[in-house]
Amino acid sequence: SVVFAYPTRLDHLICRGYTLTIDAGTVCALCGPSGSGKSTIIQLVERFYDPQSGSVMLDGVDIKTLNLKWLRQQIGLVGQEPVLFVGTVAENIGYGKEGATQADIEEAAKNANAHGFITSDLGQGYQTDVGIRGGKLSGGQKQRVAIARALIRKPSVLLLDEATSALDNESERIVQAALDEIMAKQKRTTIVIAHRLSTIRGADKIAVVNKGRVVEEGTYDELLAIGEEGLFHKLAKKQTSDKGSSKPTGESNAEKRAEDDSKHDATSFVPTVVAEPVVKPVSAGAAFGRLWGLRKSGDTVLVIIGLLMSAVSAFSNPLQALAMVKLFFIFFAPN
Repeated sequence: SVVFAYPTRLDHLICRGYTLTIDAGTVCALCGPSGSGKSTIIQLVERFYDPQSGSVMLDGVDIKTLNLKWLRQQIGLVGQEPVLFVGTVAENIGYGKEGATQADIEEAAKNANAHGFITSDLGQGYQTDVGIRGGKLSGGQKQRVAIARALIRKPSVLLLDEATSALDNESERIVQAALDEIMAKQKRTTIVIAHRLSTIRGADKIAVVNKGRVVEEGTYDELLAIGEEGLFHKLAKKQTSDKGSSKPTGESNAEKRAEDDSKHDATSFVPTVVAEPVVKPVSAGAAFGRLWGLRKSGDTVLVIIGLLMSAVSAFSNPLQALAMVKLFFIFFAPN
């Protein structure tokens, strides 16, 4: 029963009693309308945030009691937009595991279906420079390098946050094939966030998220069997109709998803439409009080010292300007 709101918008709940159980070694896919809280679950599992109430459990243990560095070493994350750093392909894959050897790097690349293009398409193989933010690689190549970086540590939990959503059709097909092979051959707990429902047909469980709650659970066929009153059935039907009237194949998936999202907001993806509450402007005092409440119990003295030093720093420039004006008057005044 996880309840969560981002610290900057405490009055807007993202998770409203979110409850989901994922068996070890299985693939669980999350789907649902835009803004329903799918990506937020990834951030809670990574413990970028803690829920206001409820708990996220790993093997029956609240992750808040686990060592944070150890926890994140057990998790591999592949996001929508891969981030590569200036350096070689080998260095970028090796960043996923401290002390990684060349054998580890090549094994991870093979598992991510990246070894082939690295050795055949790149002039210097694993020593090829990827450029700034991976600019010398195509979208599909960058994503497969990012997948290899996530796999090199052999994580117990793999998180895939719409890993193919920003790719063109051909790149998506290649990357999706790599992901399907990973999920089929390597039995690890995998959480997949998917926009295209056709990519999660083989998932052991599909959880349909709507307005911060899990409203439907089951396999692909079980959810379709619910019928037209089910949200998953509506999502699948909508995507099927969109596919039938889609634009030529040259259009990128990113463009299609942007168009789909705009349609989703205007059509009946959500069974009932609820108007967003009017958010009142937050006063300066309330904002300060919220920031004050985020401090740790032992940091009060440090926070006060920081505030005092900030005040001194803020007054330094006006005082310096006043002193300069006085000096001008001293040197240039007629009398």
